[in-house]
Formats: sequence, structure tokens, C-alpha cells
Amino acid sequence: MRCSLEFQADPLQRAFSRFKEPLSSSELLNYLESTHFAHFKALSVPSADDGMILIGESGQAIRYTYLISRWLDGQDAGVFRDHPTVVSSQYVWGLSTEERKTLEARWRDEVLESQVEAILEAGVGYNILQAPIGAKFQQSTRSVLRSKRIIACTTTGAAISRDAIQSAGPEILVVEEAGEVLESHVLTALSRDTKQLILIGDHKCVLIPLPS
Repeated sequence: MRCSLEFQADPLQRAFSRFKEPLSSSELLNYLESTHFAHFKALSVPSADDGMILIGESGQAIRYTYLISRWLDGQDAGVFRDHPTVVSSQYVWGLSTEERKTLEARWRDEVLESQVEAILEAGVGYNILQAPIGAKFQQSTRSVLRSKRIIACTTTGAAISRDAIQSAGPEILVVEEAGEVLESHVLTALSRDTKQLILIGDHKCVLIPLPS
């Protein structure tokens, strides 16, 4: 089970890494290939018919991202401005800089949405595998808590061990510095067996009997 969990953690970590890293022009071009092929074709560097390396105006080899980089910068197609593919794609190359930025922003939002979906999918798979392992650890915690008369923890600890505390069923709940604690945190620690809730603030103590 643990091996499966570690295996499932890899796609989750990769999804988070892709989400955190800025989207490069090459990644954007790859995205267009699968979603907006007409734009991908217009912004892709044409391959040389003779298999030779293409050289740009600076004397350097033309990179895969040459055209999309120029397009994003509001420039023309450079050495490919008269290429048939570019000439036939004026609906892409004829856009103003502002129109290009708007289109780029929409594409980046689409990529971001797909990345979030990938994180969600990987996270769901991870949680499904992790649940049985967490349940085994909780069994030990439940046994310990059931044997104790007093359970002391922070609100964060109460949230983390909510199921174990619920199974212990404490009848009295005391909240210190209640004026600084969110109501949702207090509700987390309540159980069906709780009969009294004592809220201790900075200047006063409130005793609230709960309905049976």
C-alpha cells in the first residue's frame, strides 16, 4: 500500500511543479498543438525541405520558439514573413499587439485550468490510497484518547484528530482564549456526547449548557 502511495505521489508532485513554474513559450506552443492547431501551425517554425539547419538574421540557428516569441512580442514573422504558411495565416499575424496579448492571456488561463484539474485528479487518487493508511494510525489514536479523562490540544490539533476526538466523545469542552478562536474551530471539537461548552475569554468565563 505504501509503495502505491509513493507511486501516486509522483504525478501529484509533477502537477504542482508545473503549476508553480512560469509557462514558457515552448510549453505554450505545445499546448496550442493539441487545442488550437490552426494557431499552432501559424506560429510553428517551418521545417527545412533539405533537412538543413535554418539560420536567422543574427546568424544563429532558428529555435523552435522563434515565431511564437516574435508574435508574443508584437513583431512580424522575421525571416519567415514571406513564407507561404505565414502569408496564409494573416488572421494570426495580422492581429495587433493588444489583440495578441488578449489571446495569450486566454491561452494561459486555459493552461492554468488544465494544470489545476491535473492537480485535483492526482490529489483525489492520492487521498484514496492514503485513507486506509490514515485510518490505521487513527485506530491507535482513538484507543489512547478513549482511555484518557482529559484531552488537551490546539484547535489545529483538534481539526487534525477530529475523528479520533469524536470517537472519544468528551462530555465537557473547555476553550481557552475563546475570544481569539474562530467559531468553526470550536465546532470541530464538539461531538454528539458533549454536554457542556465552557468558553474562557480574556475577561470572562461563559458556561453554556448544551441541549441533550
